[in-house]
Amino acid sequence: MNKAMSFLYGILSVLTLLDIVVEYFLPSLALFHATVFQVRMATYSISQYATGLLLLLALFGRTGRRLVGFSALLFLLVLIQAVLTGLGAPVMLHALDGIAILAASAYCSYLGIARIRHRA
Repeated sequence: MNKAMSFLYGILSVLTLLDIVVEYFLPSLALFHATVFQVRMATYSISQYATGLLLLLALFGRTGRRLVGFSALLFLLVLIQAVLTGLGAPVMLHALDGIAILAASAYCSYLGIARIRHRA
């Protein structure tokens, strides 16, 4: 069971990282196309659910404190992003949180892939 959870965590963490990269690339396209905003909001919704699922996989998969901690951090950062957006916070805070989300997601992906390689 733990091996399957580790595999799922590794795959989902990489897919989440790709989703977050696409999500932060889309605003530059919004300068040229008005409909990109809806796509960006859809990818943001996907990243919210994916980070929550990553946290659940880390918790119930008994993956260790580091993986649980960084998964929780990633989930918390995504929630902070939603709060900042809802409050109309300065763009700089939104951008800094986005960089932190990207970094945490990259590290979770690194840990997830390392865990798959270690278990294989």
